[in-house]
Amino acid sequence: MDIGAGSGAFVYCLKKLGYDAQGTNRMKTICGRQGMEVLNVPVITGFSIDIKEQAVYDMVTLHHILNAIRKLLKRLLAKKIH
Repeated sequence: MDIGAGSGAFVYCLKKLGYDAQGTNRMKTICGRQGMEVLNVPVITGFSIDIKEQAVYDMVTLHHILNAIRKLLKRLLAKKIH
């Protein structure tokens, strides 16, 4: 499960390697549609916590999420908060 799958490229690579992979993206963006339509990989729209099906995953990745948090923290630390 790739949370914050974006375009689905990482899910696509995992599937090419033989893994049963899927992703989630909070919004159905152009990138998310690319993953579903062009790359033909399962990218579920919505927050990960809202997924109704129960599943057990061997691996969960958050590459895009962690990068977004890092950028947000960098911006917050650059501002002087009094």
